[in-house]
Order: sequence, then C-alpha cells, then structure tokens
Amino acid sequence: MKLSKALSGLLLLAVLQGASASTPCLAEWYDSDRSCLERARTLFGTGQFDEAQKSLDKGISLNPRNAELFYMRGVLYSTLKRFDLALQDMDQALALNPNSANYYIARGTLYSNMTKYDLAIKDFDQALRYEPRNDSARINKEYCETELQKLAASAAGTKISSAPNLGVAVSTAVPIPVPKAPKEKHTKRGGADVGTVSNESAELQRLTKELEAKQKQKDQESQLAAKLEAERKEKEELLRKLAEIKVASRTADKKAEEEAKPEDKPVKDKWALIIGISKFKNESLNLKYPSKDAKDFYEYLISDGKFQKDHVKMLLDEQATRGNILSELGDRWLPRMAAPDDLVLIYFSSHGSSSDMDVGGVNYLLAHDSEPDQLFASGLAMQDLTRVIKGRVHSDRVVLILDACHSGAAEPESKGLVRVKNVDAEAIAQGTGQMVISSSTPSQVSWESKEVPNSVFTRYLIDGLKSKNGKATLGEAFNFMKDKVQNEVLRARGVLQTPVMKSKWQGSDLIISAPPIEPRVGL
Repeated sequence: MKLSKALSGLLLLAVLQGASASTPCLAEWYDSDRSCLERARTLFGTGQFDEAQKSLDKGISLNPRNAELFYMRGVLYSTLKRFDLALQDMDQALALNPNSANYYIARGTLYSNMTKYDLAIKDFDQALRYEPRNDSARINKEYCETELQKLAASAAGTKISSAPNLGVAVSTAVPIPVPKAPKEKHTKRGGADVGTVSNESAELQRLTKELEAKQKQKDQESQLAAKLEAERKEKEELLRKLAEIKVASRTADKKAEEEAKPEDKPVKDKWALIIGISKFKNESLNLKYPSKDAKDFYEYLISDGKFQKDHVKMLLDEQATRGNILSELGDRWLPRMAAPDDLVLIYFSSHGSSSDMDVGGVNYLLAHDSEPDQLFASGLAMQDLTRVIKGRVHSDRVVLILDACHSGAAEPESKGLVRVKNVDAEAIAQGTGQMVISSSTPSQVSWESKEVPNSVFTRYLIDGLKSKNGKATLGEAFNFMKDKVQNEVLRARGVLQTPVMKSKWQGSDLIISAPPIEPRVGL
C-alpha cells in the first residue's frame, strides 16, 4: 500500500511539475493558452477534474497548435477512464510534436492499460529512439513484452513467469497496473521457514526500488531546475541581443535619414501649367471667376514671379479639355521641359467632385468637357493626376495649387457639386512626394469673393506671394493667405474656409519669385 501511494505521487510529478504553490495559476490574470495550461495542472493536482477540463478546452480554443494542452487533456481523460478521448488527444499531441519521448510514453502507457500491448511496445520503442536511457520507456516496454508472451502462452496452453523488473511510467500521469508477483511456496528445512526468508528478501527488494524511485525523482527535479535556469539565461541573452539590434537599427535609421536629406539646391529653371475653367460644355456647371483667377495668377508668375513667358502655359475654358490637360501634364510639354532641379508649378481652378459621386469612390476635377454623371469617362481622376505628376514630371520640386473644391454646394458663389468632402492635400502630397496647397479642408467649401471678381483663396494667395517686396517664402505667403481667407469668409458667409498646405519635401522653404540660375529656351 505504501508503494502504491508513493507511485501515485510520482505519476503526478511530470504533469504538475510547472505548477508550484507560489505560481498564480488559478488567477485568470490574462487569457492565454499557457495560463490555461498552468491553471489546468493546478486544478488536476487538487482533483478538480471538471474545472481542469474546462481550462484545457479554453486553452485549445485559444491555440489549437499547443501540443502540451492536448497531452494534458489526454492524461485527464485517461484518469477518468475515458480511454477513447484520451487516445484522440494523445494522437493530436504527437501530430503537433512528433519528437517528444514523453508523449510516446504516455500513449504507450494508455495502449498498455487498454491491453493493446503491441501498439504500446511501438510507442515505447519510439520514445527510446529519442531518449535511449529513459528507464520509464524501457521498463514499460519489458512489461508489455512479458504480457504479450503471457497471452501467447495462454493461447498455447503453457505458462510464462512474470518479468523480474516491472515498473510504472513515472513520466506520465497514466498509470500502468503493476502485476502481482507469483506466490512463494513455504517449505520447512531444518526447522527454518523458507517462506519467511523469501518474504524478507521481497521486502528488501521493494524498499530498494522505493529508494531508487525517490532518487530518480530528485534527479528529475535537479534536471528540471537546470533546464529552467538554462532557459532563463537563454532568454536573458536573447533580450540583450534584441536590445543591441534595436539600438543598431535606430542608429542605422538615423544615419540613413541624415544621408537621405537633400541638399538645398538652387532652382535651375521654372515651369508652370495654369488651368482655369469658368465656362463648361455643360452650361449648367458654369462658374464666375476661375478663368479670371487663372489669368491673374498667370500675370503674377510672368511679372513678380520671374517666370519666362514661354515657360508658362495657360489653358482656359474651351482649351482646358480633359485630353489637353493630360497631354500637357504627361506627354507633350512638362515631361519634355522640366528637369530634376527645376521648379514645376501647377495651378487648377474649377469644379471638383467628391468621392461619393463615383461608384468607385474616386475624387475628380472637372475639365471643360466633363459630365457629372459620367465622371469616370470624362473627369480628371485625382489618382490619375498624382500618378502622372509622380511618374512623368521629372522635377524634384512640384507645387500643386488646387482652387477646386470637392465639397462645394450648388450655391452660385461656391465651387463644387455636392457638400461632402474637399480634396485631401495630405493624401496627394503623399502620392506625389511634393507640395500641395488646397483652398479648404476636406469638409469645407471654397468660396468666390463678394468684394472682388476672384476666388477668396487665389486673391489672397497672390497678395501673400507679393508680400515682403516679393521675397516671401511659400510658407509665409500661405500663412498670410490663410488668415485673410478665414477672416473674409467668416465675415461674409458666417462659415469657415481653412486653406491647407502639405509638404513632403525637405530642405529650405521655397521662394516662388527666386530667379532661375540656368534658364533654358521653352517650346
């Protein structure tokens, strides 16, 4: 009886070896497959099998690739004598981790308890392949071989003696029945009781095995402690290396960023494409001032802006068809003229549409021949515009100025088709890698002035560029214009219009009026 209790304690050791009393296994401080496993081990050790099964089921649902969860649930089912379910879980554990000697020993022991000794022997052989010195696998294999011989002898009508060194699988929680030793015959010899001597010898053997088992348990505990210490040191080393890698990565990123910063290069030449559309083929779309805004901006560029006349191309009203605009941008003019160190400025004043007006969710600018109900076929998709600028205009410095509201209501003095969203300057700047100035935020309307025949945005942008005796940077001109636009629209309309500037280039701020250092002849 004492041996049986000692063996039962040993049988639980491998299953519960990670669940010490100080481990907060029962506290569900976070749900993970590992915490569920530790909690199940503790519950199993205290006999709370139903709760242990629930914890294992939850762990498997969180991570069905954790072999240890299936192994532990197989042990639990085996304890409850539900061998069919136990066998399914042991099979799954081995499918996930086919190199575990413990898993083969556990399944072999299960087969042994089911008297499937031939299958058990195969599993113990597999375990010995991975751990040739595993006593548990060796002892249980010998036991199963003996039992097979007994069955064969019984079938043949002969008798076979029990194996001399039978044992139990101390590395799993699935018990193997210990066969009873054959009874000794008591004989008297010279007055001495031979049976008594034999019993004393058997007791000595039992005590010896018990001591060996305890020593083996201590050895296993020492090995486990050494393994845990090695894992702790390995983890510390990995964390140290990870910290070194992060430091090296930050250093490399900083160095790459510094190397990638462009030098402040002077502008070799300057080019501009100006587009303004007040009159549309569909007359219901007509606006008041876009063509005048475009002319005024053109006059600023060739005078105060120091652009050569043959370096500025203007498309107004009937000239500003979709085909002409795309051709000048991506084919016959800008791609042939603009060089990497030049400045390219594109100004567009017209209607715009929100993405809600297109089934594909695309923003459009309207050319002279665009139709609101056929935007895909006739409009200028913002995505196409950014793609053309990025892929076909060779300059490193492109300024895109959009006085075309994607949210303008159908009011006569606002631009746009529906009150939804304006152009997103941030998204376009990301797409082109350059600078974008938009007349309002994505949720606002761009207004035409009640005081002068211009849009509020274009009027104050020109005034801002002319400030500081024409030497204002683009950032300074934008800030001047932004304040003026907000004040006038709020005073005249009672609503907000907030211009937006987004830049994705680095280096000094741009001065539009700076003269080019190497001007070339235009077309």
